[in-house]
Amino acid sequence: MTEERQYYTVAEVQKLLGISRTTVYNLLKKREFHWIMIGGNAYRISRTSFDSWLEESMRSNKDIIGNNGESRKKADAAADKSFAHLCDILSRSAQN
Repeated sequence: MTEERQYYTVAEVQKLLGISRTTVYNLLKKREFHWIMIGGNAYRISRTSFDSWLEESMRSNKDIIGNNGESRKKADAAADKSFAHLCDILSRSAQN
């Protein structure tokens, strides 16, 4: 039985949300969720904190992208796709 990791990487958050790496770093700078840095260049993002933040963002229709030129419609579509992907990942993890 494998133990589920308690964190996401920047690349995983990028893929989950369908956003650029730069946008993930901007979210980290804004301290939207809890994270730690390992070795001065590797972020580990708390799975619990991120998942709670994402759920709250979805409930409140929070614009997670901000003012970086993306339209609200595109941001909503990316968030919907990412949330569905996250649910799929969590469902598969629960089955293992």
